[in-house]
Amino acid sequence: MGRRRASASAAEGGRGAIIGEMQTTPPRLRAPKRILALVLSALLLGACSQTSAPDIYGLWRTQTDDGRVVLLELRSDGTYTRTATFEGITFASKGLWTIEEGRKLRFEEQVETVQRHTTEARAVVEVPFELQSGMLVLKPGTPFEERYVLVQ
Repeated sequence: MGRRRASASAAEGGRGAIIGEMQTTPPRLRAPKRILALVLSALLLGACSQTSAPDIYGLWRTQTDDGRVVLLELRSDGTYTRTATFEGITFASKGLWTIEEGRKLRFEEQVETVQRHTTEARAVVEVPFELQSGMLVLKPGTPFEERYVLVQ
């Protein structure tokens, strides 16, 4: 009969009686529910705070210590061209690129050219990257680090 009165009281606008009787979660389950709510909140906040993939489209240029000039063109359609010139010989590769989790660029090479000789290629390379002061840095913090400046 107490529940009926509480329900009737709630229907009439009185809330006090219902609050006392609505506690249906056993005490042993309250802590896991709170933890679950905190975890879900943290995941939602984390998803909202993530930024979209960086805008790195364009033509990038670097020069290595041994004198190679390297041009890397990343197009918005997901294709790339990498051209390296060393001692008058030009090496080029073309294919697809994406940004992977963990701040990695993934290159799927499809065509390789040395001077005028072109061959099909099938290679996949994942390279860590960072954007530092407007520069595209591949393999940051390693002896093989490459620093590219945006040409256009």
